[in-house]
Amino acid sequence: MKKTPEAALHLLGGMAERMDRAGRQLEYAPVLNLNGIEKDNLTLGDRIAKWVAQFAGSPAFLGLHAAAFLS
Repeated sequence: MKKTPEAALHLLGGMAERMDRAGRQLEYAPVLNLNGIEKDNLTLGDRIAKWVAQFAGSPAFLGLHAAAFLS
């Protein structure tokens, strides 16, 4: 490399070209939106269970239980 810096520049140019090509391929790669697919396939029971699970972990749920137990 010290004797022929042109060879080092040629190697660096080739590497940069490969990285650019790989980046362009990744930019347009098809990616599935798994959240959207999962949401589209939920049954009524799944949606109700999901809502109950979300509500059971909410501050409103904790407040309701605290008020019920304190009274």
